[in-house]
Amino acid sequence: MIGVGGVGLTAVATLSALGHEAICAVDMSEANLAAARSLGASLTVITDAAGAADLAGKVVAATGGPVDAVIDFVNNEQTASAAFDMLTKGGRMVQVGLFGGEVTIPTALLALKMISIEGSFVGTLPELHQVVDLAKQGRVPRIPVVEADLDLAGVTRSLDRLAGGGVTGRIVLKGATP
Repeated sequence: MIGVGGVGLTAVATLSALGHEAICAVDMSEANLAAARSLGASLTVITDAAGAADLAGKVVAATGGPVDAVIDFVNNEQTASAAFDMLTKGGRMVQVGLFGGEVTIPTALLALKMISIEGSFVGTLPELHQVVDLAKQGRVPRIPVVEADLDLAGVTRSLDRLAGGGVTGRIVLKGATP
């Protein structure tokens, strides 16, 4: 998992609930990585914007070799390139994040490594049923939730915290109760 903010943490928790034991979480925030470990990540890799160039090398070193799949919740030029580079033959790359940019992929390696690349914004109806069943069984741990006021100042502070990477989990905006 590249990027374990709110959505990435939910994915870590869901994969763990589904029985996956080898989950590597990558993030720039140690607090997010600690939350990922508490939700089932077996390995974590800290990175920063300057270290993104060697992200694939860091993950391959931490996992002991190329990985079978990468879910990229950031999906910018650096993370998408790193995701491709860390995949093993027959690997699967799922791009979820909307940070944008462009990535250049060597087409010969794409064919030789037999890599699958897909984008995902929402899942399928059967996948939703599976997640709801896990939740009904109480098998999905809850990610951290921070409350904030639903007013101009609260929304502004929340957006600033999100932009600065200062939120572990999700922010829920709450209005005043009558």
